[in-house]
Amino acid sequence: MNVQRTFAVGSVPVHVRRERPIARAIRRACPSILGALVIACALGLPACAASREDDAASASRDDALTAWNASYAELADTRVPKAFDVVTTSVGGFSTSTLPHEAKTLRKQIGELREYVDLFAYAYDKKGPGDPWVVLRTDLDEGYETVGAYKDLFDAQGLTLATKDPQTGAFGEGVRPDQVRYPDTRELEKRRAVVLAWKARFVPRVAAHRAYVSRADPKKMHARDAKEQSQFFWGGANIEPQLDKSGLENLSALGRELLDRAAKDYASISDLGDVTSFDDHEAFHDLRKRVRAIVKIVGYFPELLEPGAAKSLAVAQELVDRYGSLNDRISAYDLASKSEKKKLAAAIEDAWKDVKQWQKESDVGDRLKELKKSLRKRG
Repeated sequence: MNVQRTFAVGSVPVHVRRERPIARAIRRACPSILGALVIACALGLPACAASREDDAASASRDDALTAWNASYAELADTRVPKAFDVVTTSVGGFSTSTLPHEAKTLRKQIGELREYVDLFAYAYDKKGPGDPWVVLRTDLDEGYETVGAYKDLFDAQGLTLATKDPQTGAFGEGVRPDQVRYPDTRELEKRRAVVLAWKARFVPRVAAHRAYVSRADPKKMHARDAKEQSQFFWGGANIEPQLDKSGLENLSALGRELLDRAAKDYASISDLGDVTSFDDHEAFHDLRKRVRAIVKIVGYFPELLEPGAAKSLAVAQELVDRYGSLNDRISAYDLASKSEKKKLAAAIEDAWKDVKQWQKESDVGDRLKELKKSLRKRG
């Protein structure tokens, strides 16, 4: 069971909706205003906080544009630039003193931005040197992998961070952040250096990336090769978004397609044997990523689900969580010495048996099919 892994880093459309004047004004104004704030954050310069009135107005616009008649490009404009700004701020805070457990939030934020970039891939053109979307997606891939490899040094310890009560200042159960230790300082410094090298490449491209994600095209869908995209979103579906459908209609169609794939994957791997072997681990991990993608889509856009989908969604989320915990054990196995691997392999085998038992008791296959039926085709 020796496993080695590297932590490497046309045609005229049938129907085009008119862009509303207010939406057009907002879209045109945001790049210059928010772009300046992003660059200020990237360079460590102070920026003014938005007023409560601005926050309320922004929330109101988001609510209006998340309606079922909002276009695919309008949804992209409300989500992608904001997620990009969050990542840029957090990247600016990563330094030579950042520890693995302190990088967990950054990795989650990069993952969320990457998911939005994937979901709205067809809203962005290919103008510029090369393909700006591919350049951005590559940057996010590298950041997600390198920060993830760094964070794994904490996850592999099987620890739970204690959270601090903001009222009393007391810590809950778990290990306090200032008490986490990393015995292999050489490996820590090596992986942190990889993250810092990625940051050094990413920051100079912030302004160009930010301008690019601020101009989703309301008039055309820009086709992309499936090989360029994530297999867990449009790249793994046999469909593409359509201009004559709203943003949520397109995302609902994607969700149904992905759930079909997930149900087939589950049927083929629910009785896998040794998940520490490379092939079995990859198959189980791919199912987790596919189901997680579906959970993320309906989490970002809860309007997609019919009432009564809570049970099926909860089972899907629990599958993601259980597989995630098992994956952390496998990460620890990969990092362990030869003398420790036998003991860890036995624990992983027992944990996998428990997961398989839970899958049968929860009728996971049926729940995935029910979740597909719960996805609205129209609001």
